[in-house]
Amino acid sequence: MGSALATSGGVYRLGEPEFQQGCSSAGCAAADLLSSQAVLVAAVSVTFLAVLALTFLHSAHEECDEEQSRVAAELSAFERFERRIRGLSAGTGQTGAAGTTGAARTGGTTLAHADAADAQPQLRAVRRAYEETVMAVPHYDDDYGEPFEKHVRAEFGDDVAAAIDGGSGLTPPIKQALLQSAAASREERTAFLRTLSTEDDSLAAAADDLAAIERRIGRFESQRRLQQSFPELTETWEELGELEGECQSILERRQEQIQRGGSGANWRDDGHSLCAYLYEPLPVEYPALADGALLLDRIRTTRRRVADALTRRV
Repeated sequence: MGSALATSGGVYRLGEPEFQQGCSSAGCAAADLLSSQAVLVAAVSVTFLAVLALTFLHSAHEECDEEQSRVAAELSAFERFERRIRGLSAGTGQTGAAGTTGAARTGGTTLAHADAADAQPQLRAVRRAYEETVMAVPHYDDDYGEPFEKHVRAEFGDDVAAAIDGGSGLTPPIKQALLQSAAASREERTAFLRTLSTEDDSLAAAADDLAAIERRIGRFESQRRLQQSFPELTETWEELGELEGECQSILERRQEQIQRGGSGANWRDDGHSLCAYLYEPLPVEYPALADGALLLDRIRTTRRRVADALTRRV
């Protein structure tokens, strides 16, 4: 999946504002659904998809782990790109025939043109550094699959891209702009890795808690009601009620984590958007809630059967 967010409107990268401006009707509906207990009922509709216990959480962990690997690879790539740019010598501004210094003005910053004799080697060195680091990550073609010019513009902005493409060399202002842009991209990946680590920890905690619930409900399901006495059935019914409450508490904690999200303003800090992005390949958008809802349904079904057995004893 990588750190390029695929949407119906195109590919958005980390922190892009377009994704924050709204949500699709399906995304909004999911967020509204999650805000109520109705999600627990809705998730049960995916029962036929779950062949093994906690199968959605297992898949979610794999998706989160893969995303961390890809983002870590991009982080390392930007670090290497920074080091290579720092190692390049920046030229000085050239005074033209009319006595003026050639310059490209981008975003309010004047990026002076370097000596024309050094222009092509310098620009080729920048491009080669980018292609051999940022564009060389293993998942680049799958996640981005775009040419150098488009990717640089998306990562560093139009101003820096124009300075590289139309400038006459690597001047100190252009070099500084490149380093600042690379640092910003690196910091975005670092922040996103923290978000992914928190999400992975949350998934692991939910998986452990729900696995314990699943083991206990499995024992209740294997009991033979006809061999149980009335007091034993009563005790089982009460224990299943406690188990139902524990399962609901686990799901409520996970719901709170999703709704609380992060503290930042980017889409990666919004729990709903993160789930929609990260678990897009899965049949459910909220895997922990889906698995928990399936267990909750099993508990309630088993409890109803115990209640039926109790009714037949009176």
